[in-house]
Amino acid sequence: GFPNTRPFFSRRIGIQGSGESRRNVPIISGARLSGKIGSKWRIGLLDMVTNEDETSTDISPAQNYSVVKIERQVFERSRISAIFVGRTNLGQVALDSFRVENNSVLNRQGQVINPDDTLYTLSAYNYVYGLDYDLASKDNRWIGDFYFHQSVDPEKEDNKYSTGAFLRYQTPKFGWRTNFTRIGENHNAEVGFVPRTGITTYGVGTNWNWFSEGKIQRHGPALNFGGVTDNDLNQLDNDASFEYGLSFLNTSYMEVSTNWNLVTLTRSFDPSGSEGQELSEDTDYSWYRYRFFYRSDRRKNFIYSLDVSNGGFYNGRLFSLGSGITYRLPPVLQVQMNFNYNRVDLPDPYNDSDLILIGPRIDLTLTNKVFFTTFVQYNTQDENLGHNSRFQWRFKPVSDLFIVYTDNYLTDGFVTRNRALVIKLNYWLNL
Repeated sequence: GFPNTRPFFSRRIGIQGSGESRRNVPIISGARLSGKIGSKWRIGLLDMVTNEDETSTDISPAQNYSVVKIERQVFERSRISAIFVGRTNLGQVALDSFRVENNSVLNRQGQVINPDDTLYTLSAYNYVYGLDYDLASKDNRWIGDFYFHQSVDPEKEDNKYSTGAFLRYQTPKFGWRTNFTRIGENHNAEVGFVPRTGITTYGVGTNWNWFSEGKIQRHGPALNFGGVTDNDLNQLDNDASFEYGLSFLNTSYMEVSTNWNLVTLTRSFDPSGSEGQELSEDTDYSWYRYRFFYRSDRRKNFIYSLDVSNGGFYNGRLFSLGSGITYRLPPVLQVQMNFNYNRVDLPDPYNDSDLILIGPRIDLTLTNKVFFTTFVQYNTQDENLGHNSRFQWRFKPVSDLFIVYTDNYLTDGFVTRNRALVIKLNYWLNL
């Protein structure tokens, strides 16, 4: 699939629901095997079992998750693959937790629930199968991806397909690309990532490069245009952009760009992200934005970047400032600090907001086999302070032991949201 039509997304396993209803589900066991068979075949297998989980309001039954992918190299560098992804309900205990009244599903507290929310999965199974073809020409000028997937679900009937195509032609001086996807309104990849169904998307783009022997290695413009319609071809969204990039001989890079957006809201939405008054469903908004980006010489031990944009945003304006700083002390230490600030200005009676994201990271290479990474992120929109530390020991080639500790805190009162300790072992069988 494509980034927004993935048939398999591993974070679906062990986490169910969305928004405030999202919660962890205990994983009993699992196994994964992947590798090559001969010179042209690859295979990937995964099977996971989650336990029955009961809270004060609901019960979710035990589930089995399975993935099978078989890939075959064709021609010089292209590949064709078949995939199967499945979720099987191992118990019917959840059926006792719900009742149906006036064509609505209610939980034990009498609250109406969204039948598409995977927290309340009642169906006996959900499967997705399909074919993918990855094109890569011998000279690397032609790159393409094509797929067709079909879901199988007792709760869904027709229009359960998802299909797409991407094709790019690129030379050092000129390139063009085009993409297309069409997703049926009943395509249901419960173990995948398909945030929007019943739509058709399309896009085209082109770019030029001119080379020189001075401080600027190459420079040139790029044009892109794309859109989204429903499957009856009624226009929903459009976007267009123009950008001009300059790559310098010292590996630094600079880009200026402008883009235009047109969005039709299919449901009410608060652009400020502050739970304020929402824009109405079935309303249209268009705006222009302007952006400047610069990244310094990547060969240096001290690297920095700056990303600034300003312009319209739905019925108001948005100013964004992002920066990144990296300091390296090879081969032992790398320290990064990423910062992002967004100022949303909307007219009354809608809310304004100031959103800040800060993320420091430290990478330690203790030996050529032992590594340690710590990452912290502070997010004012989610009122969350998250932390992740990972220890990695590569005890033999392509074989690793990982020990990962994570925790998250509410910034108001520093209350623990969740924490976890995970141990993972990868072992390479060279058969």
